[in-house]
Amino acid sequence: MTPDLDNAIVTGASKGIGAAIARRLSHDGFQVVINYGKDEAAALALVRSLEDQGGKAIAIQGDVAETATHERLFEAAEKAFGPVGVLVNNAGTMRNAAIAEASDEDFDRQCAVNLGGVFRAMRLASSFPPWPAPPPTWPPASAPDTRSHLRGACGSGFAKLL
Repeated sequence: MTPDLDNAIVTGASKGIGAAIARRLSHDGFQVVINYGKDEAAALALVRSLEDQGGKAIAIQGDVAETATHERLFEAAEKAFGPVGVLVNNAGTMRNAAIAEASDEDFDRQCAVNLGGVFRAMRLASSFPPWPAPPPTWPPASAPDTRSHLRGACGSGFAKLL
């Protein structure tokens, strides 16, 4: 963990893999912003659980297909904990149906969340200026210089912001 960048956003974190990721980050000392789409009760229960174990967390509702959601997530994270150091693009959706039964709306929604959500979060994260004092070992000498602190790719949906 990098000093002063121990704050994380996890999309789709109210249950399942996202909740497990949030628990692990909290266990490792990160303050966590838990994004949820619909299940407020599960998100708030996770916040309480993390706080009961000595962690810090907040829950923010929002549809990751919408740019405004990502703006709210980063604003809430910074206001509550400071600059974001880790972004986990975990939210996803899929309608389980034979392709012949899938509608254009199903396809559009899946793309908006699974691709658009990751893109919007990464784009927003990459717009932040570099942090003033990165650790002396980061970035490695072989890493290309970028205009932001974002080091990562959209591939797995997980990026560490440094």
